[in-house]
Amino acid sequence: MVMRSQPTVWLCVTALFLPQPSASITENFKIHAPAVPLVTTPGEDIVLPCNVIPAVSTEDLEVRWFRDDFAKPVYLYADHSHNHGNQMPSYIGRAALFPEELYKGNTSLRLADVRVSDDGQYKCFVQSGLWYGEVIVHLVIRASGTQPVISIEGHQEGGIGLVCESKGWYPEPALVWMDSEGQSLTAGRTETVRDNRDLFTVRGQVIVQERDINRYTCSVTQQQLNEGKDTKMYIPSEMFPRVSPWMMAFFVFFTFCLLALIVGLFFYVKLHREKDNIVEKTTKKISAEKDKLLEDKSSAAEEIIRLTAQLESLTVQKNELSAQLENFSKDNPEFRKQLAQLSVCLDHYSSELMKVFLTRKVDLTLDPSTAHPWLCVSSDGKQVSLGDKQKDISKHPQRSDSVYSVMSNESFGKGKRYWEVHVGEKTEWTLGVAKRVNYFFGSYKNCSVCCSVGKNKNGLIASSSSDNILQSLEPRKVGVYLDYEGGQVSFYSVGERAHICTCTIDTNRDDLYPYFSPGDSEDGTNAAPLIINPVGYGDK
Repeated sequence: MVMRSQPTVWLCVTALFLPQPSASITENFKIHAPAVPLVTTPGEDIVLPCNVIPAVSTEDLEVRWFRDDFAKPVYLYADHSHNHGNQMPSYIGRAALFPEELYKGNTSLRLADVRVSDDGQYKCFVQSGLWYGEVIVHLVIRASGTQPVISIEGHQEGGIGLVCESKGWYPEPALVWMDSEGQSLTAGRTETVRDNRDLFTVRGQVIVQERDINRYTCSVTQQQLNEGKDTKMYIPSEMFPRVSPWMMAFFVFFTFCLLALIVGLFFYVKLHREKDNIVEKTTKKISAEKDKLLEDKSSAAEEIIRLTAQLESLTVQKNELSAQLENFSKDNPEFRKQLAQLSVCLDHYSSELMKVFLTRKVDLTLDPSTAHPWLCVSSDGKQVSLGDKQKDISKHPQRSDSVYSVMSNESFGKGKRYWEVHVGEKTEWTLGVAKRVNYFFGSYKNCSVCCSVGKNKNGLIASSSSDNILQSLEPRKVGVYLDYEGGQVSFYSVGERAHICTCTIDTNRDDLYPYFSPGDSEDGTNAAPLIINPVGYGDK
């Protein structure tokens, strides 16, 4: 029974292993892909869809993805395997099909770690024998960059230089500067570069001047993305460059002096030429007459006597002209008038400048805890002088025992300040500004003097710019003008309304203290105190 049925069983098993007919692609099939572009960002993975419709197996077919050159594929599937032969190098290891989906007719391309260079069109090509189909897939790469960063480059061309930078854009963006009202500013150089991922970095510069509202915007936009990013910056007015009052006063004074010098030289040259012309004419006249006398020998003696007298008279005239030239500045009314006008203008400007200073005047008091043991500070904190003996006082971190000095209670870390100190007939003193330095009792000094002006037996001295001091000044009251942001300290002789000198200082953002030193008593000849003028005293 079993033996009779055995041939039938083998026949059934053999039939299972016979080749089955497979479906084939004909002209009734087509390749399908989306018509709209696919959009992605660098670094992402994306699938470029491509399918055979109706769905039939493509395992036995050739599937080729390429861009512009058919012979250099992005990915090539042929003879049941991936063909690496002529694959574009930039896609090696990043492009692949879905092998498990080929039997369904899915010939989509998987693209990993998308790059900017991947932007553009791709062609999906499927071939079976003499039949082939092709479809185009568009891939668009877009990248939105970082928030713009604004930085300050410092003072430039009378304003402040700003730089704005934003990274990671594709396609290339545009950068625009705007003011507080949204109006475009005239910008400087704008440069765009690509990084190692082919993304754009845009960097723009602008120089802004002080306005009513110092708020500025850096706007970076990409029209194809329809996207933009803005960053705003507010700049305080104090950061813009300023012209120091003493510099303006010096400029005006220098201009007037230059004009006076030009006028003086003009009149000097004019008078000198007139004198030379008279001498030249007289010389020619004498020479001509002398020649005539030589021709007329009969009257030679008389003519010689006459010419000698005339020469003596002309010599007197020449001496008179020389005296007039030397006394030109005294005898010329026009020149005296111009000098008088110049003096009036300078007095008026000095008065206006002192009015500006007085609006910055501060009320100072001396800090006894910083005074040298030999110094005496008045109860109201307005006077300091050298005492008769050393005081038995406690140690203090900011008290000096080697320099006759004291600092004020008040300190300044910003703004403009002005104070006045009466020095009177003292023969030795020092005024200035300093930074406090903590130290142990017995060290050299209790502070770091930044800038000072003083007097000793040699005259006026300064810690810097000493060559600019006018030694003819005899100040009885000294005005001190501190411009913290400008980094300058100016000293003035109040009574003479004259500028003594100006020091440039490095504040390093430290508080500055007014500094006072009455000097040595010099056997009583310099015993008078330094007196701080209170606010309101002598301001008119």
